[in-house]
Amino acid sequence: MSFLGKGLKADLQIMAMEMGVEDVLSLKVFELREAILNSKNFNEDFCREQLNTIIEERKRREEMDLAERKRKEEIDLAERKRKYRICGKEKKRRDRFG
Repeated sequence: MSFLGKGLKADLQIMAMEMGVEDVLSLKVFELREAILNSKNFNEDFCREQLNTIIEERKRREEMDLAERKRKEEIDLAERKRKYRICGKEKKRRDRFG
């Protein structure tokens, strides 16, 4: 069952919870693997596809989170540039008139 080595611990935890394994948060990776393999709901083909789906969903969420962080950083940078330009214009105005 080498496919169980593909995912992260969090992926295995999700899979184990979906299979009805209890107290998955306290289990180590090796224990999660054993709990999944020994589950009465274990079916190799189904579990392989399910784990692939869980991994793909996690990666998609990570990509979306990264894109959102980049978007927020770009907005923040644009706002800081705008404030800097405003401060620069005010300073020039004070220097000229004051």
